Order: sequence, then structure tokens, then C-alpha cells
Amino acid sequence: MSEYTYATLQETNIEEHESWLTFIRYQENEDVLKHLREQLESVEWHCEDEDDMESAFDLDTDYLVCNKTAKEITKLDLNCHMAHRKFDGKLKQINLELTAISDEFTKKKRGRLNDRNIKKVNQILGYGQIEDYLSEEDENSDAEYDDQHYEDRSEPSDDTDDTDDTDDTEEEIKPTKNLIPTTIEKPRFAKKAQRRNRN
Repeated sequence: MSEYTYATLQETNIEEHESWLTFIRYQENEDVLKHLREQLESVEWHCEDEDDMESAFDLDTDYLVCNKTAKEITKLDLNCHMAHRKFDGKLKQINLELTAISDEFTKKKRGRLNDRNIKKVNQILGYGQIEDYLSEEDENSDAEYDDQHYEDRSEPSDDTDDTDDTDDTEEEIKPTKNLIPTTIEKPRFAKKAQRRNRN
């Protein structure tokens, strides 16, 4: 059984209205994770121009999860665009090259530089690109759904004779409201983002 514990990188995508978790092995990645976290925490995750705000990022290295927990969370089917993922390998050093923002700057200048930093982070990490710096993904072999499990269930046939010899003077009142469908198609997630490095 794996003795590894995992830090959690959360990417919250504004456009897709989803959060994607990436579980990163903590052991032997401590310094690289610390460096990445310090960079992400230097960013104020709000944008003057909301159209430029693709994703916000947070990295938790204080509360680590065990191998079993990380693996089970990757099996959750809550997202339509991308699944949660787990990596057991080494994390490469990530230098986001963010601009240092001084309190001495004017509010307008701080906001402009912060927006620029947000764009830089998204260009490098947006839409799951953290995978470019990780190895040994623990993929789920059972991640695909059984199509037959979600097929529409047909109504059972009724072969009984409901002939009624009584006086049929009243017409049956038909419901006028639309019936709620009994089966709602379950969304399927995509393993990898299809849009990356968007400007």
C-alpha cells in the first residue's frame, strides 16, 4: 500500500463553472510545492476585467490527503469538462515569472499588474496544464461509463384486458402539463481539456 500523501491543487474555472482538483505527491516534492504555493499566494484572484479571469488557483500543502482518499475523489463524476486527477511522480520546478507588486504602487497600477499576473498563471497552468510538469498519473481504468447502464428504460407492456362494460359517458381527462422525463442523461467528463493556452 502506498505511503504517499498528497497536496491538492485546485483550479476553479470561471467560464466552465467547475473546480478541478489535482493531487500531487508530497514526498520528494516538498520544496517545489512550497515554491509554487508562494507564487500562487502572491496573486489577488480577482480581475478588473472579468473577461480575462479564466481560472483561479489555490494549493493546499498544509492538509495532506492519503492515497486512498485522493484515488476515490478522482472517481467522482461531478464535472462535465475535466475530471479530478492524481499523480504519483515528481513535480518539475515551475517558475511563473510573476511581477512583484509593491504597496507603494498606485491602486490602478497594482490592479493592472495583478491582472497581468493572472494571465501569466493561466497561460502556464490553465485548463489542467499542471500535467505538463507532472509524471506517473494514476489513471482510472474504470473511468468510462457503461452505456447500457444509462439507456432509457422502456415502459413495461400491459397485456391485461381493461375493457370496461360500464356506461362510458364521461371522457377521461387528459393531463395538459408536460411530464418530467424519467431519465436525465448523465454528463460525461473529458479527461483532458480541449482548449489550452487561450489568449
